[in-house]
Amino acid sequence: MNKRGQVTVFIILGIVILVAVFLVFYFLGDNIKRQSEVNVVFDESSLEPLKNYVEDCIETKGNEAITLVLKNGGMINPGLYYFYNDNEVNYLCYTDNFGPCVNKHPFVDKMIEEEIANYLSNNIRECINLNEIRNEGYEVTEGQFSLNVDLTAYNTIVDVYYPITVSKVGTEVTESRFSHSFNVPLGKFAEVAEDVVKEEILYGVQFNQIYEVLHDEVTIIPFSVGDTKIYTVRERGYDSEFVFAVRGWVA
Repeated sequence: MNKRGQVTVFIILGIVILVAVFLVFYFLGDNIKRQSEVNVVFDESSLEPLKNYVEDCIETKGNEAITLVLKNGGMINPGLYYFYNDNEVNYLCYTDNFGPCVNKHPFVDKMIEEEIANYLSNNIRECINLNEIRNEGYEVTEGQFSLNVDLTAYNTIVDVYYPITVSKVGTEVTESRFSHSFNVPLGKFAEVAEDVVKEEILYGVQFNQIYEVLHDEVTIIPFSVGDTKIYTVRERGYDSEFVFAVRGWVA
């Protein structure tokens, strides 16, 4: 009888435990399930690494483009150039006759903007690899890519519009605008180059002394190689220099 009584007690306890477990899962099951899942927190702050990543690509490819336009006379792949110091130096003004050179690029600043923009359009998206985010389990969609390059006197600003939407577990965020400012006086270099070309057309002389008196922050170094003049322009306080070619009054 004692054994039967003990068995009965254990059966009753088992039933009570089962009922208790059932009630707990019945009333609290949803909360327990939510707590057991991995919480994915994805808000605007978590897009900061993505923003930095894209803007690092803008900086890297932008520096490549700027280096090329500086040493190649404003064009990345010039069609009319003088080969100087292993670089294809673009002719901003050129003639084959005994007379003033013809201005080939009246708006040097616009030419440089277009050259940088074309280079970035062709190279930035190759630099950006969004598969790293996809491999973390996120869904990534990309919108239409466009960019703008703006030269000021002492800065070059690149603005990129590239909608990137990242989503996971019902959360979705989008980053569309990226930018980077380059501390390079391309606008000033373009202005000086245009003044040099105007002086070459009017007088056909090496143009540096008058300009440097009026603008003591600028150094213009002319170097003649046969009928071609190679101009190097430097701005005080900057490491970069702009090189371009002029050919006029050919004997």
